[in-house]
Amino acid sequence: MCDRPFTLANSDEIVDITAFNYGEKYFDKMIRDRQRTPMQWTSQEANAGFTSSTVKPFLPLSDTWHELNVEQQQNALRSHLKLFQQLVKLRQQAPFYGGYQKKVIATKELYAFIRWLDTNIYLIVININKKGHDPIINDFTKLLKCQNKELFGEVIARSCNILDDSLIGKEGNQINLNNLILQSSEAIVLKLLTYPSNILFCQQ
Repeated sequence: MCDRPFTLANSDEIVDITAFNYGEKYFDKMIRDRQRTPMQWTSQEANAGFTSSTVKPFLPLSDTWHELNVEQQQNALRSHLKLFQQLVKLRQQAPFYGGYQKKVIATKELYAFIRWLDTNIYLIVININKKGHDPIINDFTKLLKCQNKELFGEVIARSCNILDDSLIGKEGNQINLNNLILQSSEAIVLKLLTYPSNILFCQQ
């Protein structure tokens, strides 16, 4: 959901009175009401389905509730809600539940780590840059010290901002990790098509 803007100009709507203690300079950073607005369930009912039309919510709805709500996210081909559900299912399985993990890269631009157990190994890569930055290209075959000349990974999950027609745009696509390209704010979960025993990085 998108946060509703709360400012001193609409202070009559604010519930988090502690924000006023920080003064005008820090008010915008300290107010917590943005994250506390009612859950936006649907665009078809009063108050986005959070309460009936006869009950006033404790905070005003976000201005986006007609376009951005749970119902819309459920019906969309891809959405943040569906991605979250994908990741929750992964979290319930090995090696995400249990197993081993190791950081591969941690910079201001990129974060990548692996998780593995028995014969399964996964690579998670996140481009932390905001929009407007150049894409980041990495050779994970080299970074992971794979004993094969080439390393391939199967797309398991990916962020919603990745285009469907890109190489990493669909679950099940197999991509060469000698040249993995991620645009700003993109993230991906890959199942490596090899065994952990072939990845020397796991053994260090």
